[in-house]
Amino acid sequence: MKERTYYLDGEEKFGAFSSRFYSFFSGLSNWKYYRAIVSSIGKYNPASVLDVGCGPGDLLIKLGKSKRSTLLYGIDPSASMVRIAQRKINKNNLGRQITVKNGSSRNVPFDLKFDLIISTFSFHHWSKQAESVEYLSHYLSPGGRILIFDLDSESCPGRLPMLKKHSISTRDSEKFSISLLDLKFDKMDDVGLIKLTFTKQPANNAAAASS
Repeated sequence: MKERTYYLDGEEKFGAFSSRFYSFFSGLSNWKYYRAIVSSIGKYNPASVLDVGCGPGDLLIKLGKSKRSTLLYGIDPSASMVRIAQRKINKNNLGRQITVKNGSSRNVPFDLKFDLIISTFSFHHWSKQAESVEYLSHYLSPGGRILIFDLDSESCPGRLPMLKKHSISTRDSEKFSISLLDLKFDKMDDVGLIKLTFTKQPANNAAAASS
């Protein structure tokens, strides 16, 4: 039986081999990014977090070890990535705290609300970014936030065009603007990342914007 696809046309797909390769690469190269991201997320003291595009689960595991009381959920369109993430979660005895399933930025398989919805090194893959963020906002708890972390294209060395392809820029701010959501850009220059923070506008502002 053919597996359900959670990818849209044109989005980079991860199969069995590429998922294993990425998992190995991620463990070696992303630790400095994940350390900064865990620190940034920890400031919000969330009770629940959804990681969209969780990949092999490395960030979820680091969050689980640093925030033992936080319930963590991860989704990824790649069935291979989810299997790798589940093995790593089980190996670290975090199965009661972390749940991972197949899903995407347009298909959340949980009937829950989250204090934080995060995505790391995945946003640049989304073919419908604004539509996806708007969809995800319906899964936020009151006062919740969507945090997007991705490479800053303005910090990528010119000799590495592949990194620029897998990054975002503050120059694209209009492309990321979404009705009824406030957007804040933060440049994490010490690690070469951009952090996008989406929050729902207060009810009175939302009513004015829609009138």
